[in-house]
Amino acid sequence: MPTTQLTFASPTATRRGKQGHATAFRTTAPVMLLIDAIAKEENQTIAQIAYWSAGRIDAVLHLTSTDLLNNKVRYRIENSKTSSYHEVHQTGSLQAYLETVALSIGPLFPAKRKGKAKPTAFYKFRKENGKTKRVKVGEKTRHVRSVSSFDYALNKAVERIILAPPDSYYDQMIETMPEVKASGRRSFHGVSSHSFRRSMAMYLFYTLDWDAALCMGVTGHKSLDAFYQYIDYKTDGLAAMMQAI
Repeated sequence: MPTTQLTFASPTATRRGKQGHATAFRTTAPVMLLIDAIAKEENQTIAQIAYWSAGRIDAVLHLTSTDLLNNKVRYRIENSKTSSYHEVHQTGSLQAYLETVALSIGPLFPAKRKGKAKPTAFYKFRKENGKTKRVKVGEKTRHVRSVSSFDYALNKAVERIILAPPDSYYDQMIETMPEVKASGRRSFHGVSSHSFRRSMAMYLFYTLDWDAALCMGVTGHKSLDAFYQYIDYKTDGLAAMMQAI
């Protein structure tokens, strides 16, 4: 019987806002498969740090070698939505990975075209009418990798998985992953640079069964409601539980 070639709409990795959450995974295996599909070690390192520390990609790109001291990842105020430094303890998995790569002194991910960096708009997060808004505060010369350059590498990785031939390595690996086995390669539609952060939050809460307060210590969320929205938590059984009391 002839094998049918699977076809998909053109896959793209996009950076989505709060109204359109990026695809996320509750287990580590699909995330590691995605990272392995990303070309170049530097891009994989960015993804590893973003996942294991639940970091925003732009904040990860601004990390320096001093931000990884004492087995922590420190996100500075100017790259965070909070009004203070946000430190995350490195997981054992991240520590093991960082021991295998050579990181530069100073900015970990410097811009590729040194001396030719173009002015880039910079933003701060401000609260207005109870909502957090991103407000442009000026322009600076960006000396670290751009988010768009990482997005490009991630987009190619998503294409590599989704458009792979039938019975490829990716199909074989997906077959061993209960979370994505039913949907197959389609599971990676909607992946974005924010998928790593959301996936870690979901992994801690749903798979490891961490208390929400502990998870918020990693993600930096200050509001329980905001965290629940972030991980798509639904209290469908609440009415029945209340009735049983």
